[in-house]
Amino acid sequence: TSVGAFILSFFTPTVGLGCRTGGYLVFFVVALVLLLAEILVWWLTSPLRKKDRFHSHVHAYTRQSAQSPKDSLKCLSFPGLATSKVAISRILEVIETVIVWSVLSSIRLIPIRNKKSKLHAAENVIGHHFESLRGLTVRGWLQRSFFTPLEFANMIWLCYLVLAQTVGAFNNCTCMASTWGSWGGYVDFTQWNQANSGLVERYWIEGTTITCVTMGIGMLYIVVEWLLQAHLSTEDYRDAAKGLQRVRRFRRYTHWIRYPSALLVLLINTLL
Repeated sequence: TSVGAFILSFFTPTVGLGCRTGGYLVFFVVALVLLLAEILVWWLTSPLRKKDRFHSHVHAYTRQSAQSPKDSLKCLSFPGLATSKVAISRILEVIETVIVWSVLSSIRLIPIRNKKSKLHAAENVIGHHFESLRGLTVRGWLQRSFFTPLEFANMIWLCYLVLAQTVGAFNNCTCMASTWGSWGGYVDFTQWNQANSGLVERYWIEGTTITCVTMGIGMLYIVVEWLLQAHLSTEDYRDAAKGLQRVRRFRRYTHWIRYPSALLVLLINTLL
């Protein structure tokens, strides 16, 4: 969908890289980086493969560190990684102390009933929360500290782009001059408000087609997967059995469609 939006924005006069096109380019780059980073993290923290030299070396280092008396309390063996949590634990302890002191001090200043019980409850809630943070894996920490904030920021950026184009916030000289490119900017006063070039229609058709086809394939995949798994939540045994038979029949008839993707997955697993 980002590619389709990029095509529409880039080839709509004034042609070039500007606020509209550059905004979608930023969104696409951030989304692509998040995708590749998540794949890399899941690969590095996946269950160890015996034939994988990298994971074998890491696993050996993890066991050696765990057997060391000095590092027995410092090193934890996450799936595929040996990670020292001493620094993280100390940081969490400091943050927990500051938050507990701030919250309890605020509660003490408020004239409320059962103040002791509320203080105790607040301290327990904060303690349980930080205890759950100490038990997070590498994936959990990266999800909370990197992936989720960046995904949220990217979503806000996309909403800003759509809203700005809707209300006409990009209809100014800076954005219409397409100044993001290295060759400088320009304004075509014959095309700035209404384009009369036949190429614009062609590019809009291409961009819309790419977007609709991509979104359609994604929605079709989601619907098909939901239908294939719907029988699992059926309470009636006979209905579930009929649903399973239909799923097997569907998979048998559509096996040739999934065969290329299965080969791709097999190739990726072989390379990694």
